[in-house]
Amino acid sequence: MDIHFLDEQQIPLPPEKVRFRDIEAQLLPDGRRVRLSMWLTPFQVSPNIDIAAYDPQERRVASASIIEAVEPRMSITLHLRGSIPAGRYTLKLSLFYDGGGPVDGREVQIEIPEGRKDIST
Repeated sequence: MDIHFLDEQQIPLPPEKVRFRDIEAQLLPDGRRVRLSMWLTPFQVSPNIDIAAYDPQERRVASASIIEAVEPRMSITLHLRGSIPAGRYTLKLSLFYDGGGPVDGREVQIEIPEGRKDIST
């Protein structure tokens, strides 16, 4: 008889095996902020995450860094800078540890709809 005390999905992993499990991005009603939710595999050592958002012309319009994440589930709000034209925006995420390159990377896209008033800062 096998006895399992932990769900194998919950066993903390060493740095080289940590990955993004899921990422969700949602444009907030003001059209200037994006709610980004991230789920990581459980980890033994706290990872770092760099996030950058790019407009349809591939200009960086937001960025954030999470240093030594404490929990495998987290959410942040990105504030888009400058003029926010309609179109497809790309959010690029990179998971890494100090002294090394990325161990995982993801991209997620959001759509800012046509007909929305273009708000400038």
